[in-house]
Amino acid sequence: MRGSTTHSVLSLTTCVIALWGLMGCENSEREQMKFSRSSLGKAGFEECYDACEKVMRNQFGRIDSNRETAAMEAEPQYFEEKTAVSLDTQPFRRIAKLQLKNRNSQWWAYVQVQVERLDTVTYQQFQSQRSGRDHPALSPMESGETAPVSQKVTWSKVRRERQLEQEILSTIRQELGFYTKETSAAVGE
Repeated sequence: MRGSTTHSVLSLTTCVIALWGLMGCENSEREQMKFSRSSLGKAGFEECYDACEKVMRNQFGRIDSNRETAAMEAEPQYFEEKTAVSLDTQPFRRIAKLQLKNRNSQWWAYVQVQVERLDTVTYQQFQSQRSGRDHPALSPMESGETAPVSQKVTWSKVRRERQLEQEILSTIRQELGFYTKETSAAVGE
């Protein structure tokens, strides 16, 4: 009896570890699905990186790029837009990321363009309602007034701009001399 209990515990532990490992793989795959991607064929890293950097700079202006990690991120582009909830315009920002990855001796470009809405005021209003306090008077520490401005700002993800992602990938492929219809795939969330 005791041996079968030990065997059951070991079997259960093995199953939990195996599932934990699979969940990690799934999260990695799920993270990749948040990007549109395109094969850049047999072009070398330097050629691919330079083409990607040129297209990102033309599209977004200033970008932070790191050749060692093969990653680029555009500085946020700020704009205003009317929303369905409010007739007033609200501040939004567009954040673009690009990552180059080598898969099966081919370079792939992964692009994500995310639109976020400034929700700081809304967040602060709801934060005080969730505190469960009856009195509105909060200390400066409780209200966040002592926090730096960067910590007071709340941006909420609204949508991805998949069409713009595809345009960026198409332009990169054109820059490398490929036809745009060839091996380009948008991968949705």
